[in-house]
Amino acid sequence: MSHGKDENEVGRCLETGCVHVRVDHKYYRPTEVDYLQGDSSKALKKLGWKPRVTFEELVKEMVDADVQLMRNNPNA
Repeated sequence: MSHGKDENEVGRCLETGCVHVRVDHKYYRPTEVDYLQGDSSKALKKLGWKPRVTFEELVKEMVDADVQLMRNNPNA
């Protein structure tokens, strides 16, 4: 069960009340955005800009980078 709010939230065992999970202040982002969406149509129309990679290629690059990060630092 969780107690507290935002960066002070903790997860406690229902049976013992012991804290098992704490928010790491190093990674806490108080202004986290749940949904982000970009629109490149203006750059395409006004500047003639075109992406050099497809969305699928970008996702693959991001996943590959995360996998490599975990291989290099399994405790992260």
